[in-house]
Amino acid sequence: MDLEIDIECRECGLFFKQNFREMPHGKALRCPFCHSSALELREQTLVEKESGFDVFEVSVSGNIVKRKIKL
Repeated sequence: MDLEIDIECRECGLFFKQNFREMPHGKALRCPFCHSSALELREQTLVEKESGFDVFEVSVSGNIVKRKIKL
């Protein structure tokens, strides 16, 4: 499952959606249209992921192993 967030930019007023797992964690979230960081969260919904593979946690013989991914 993933969390899909509807976001409104306070600068340009446009709406966009962002999946939680695809967000740039550790960095400031910015509007893809005007690059402003003045954002307002509107609505969050849980969505089913199509793939069964989770890049953040992998279960190996009952133990959860966290993976770090270098971008």
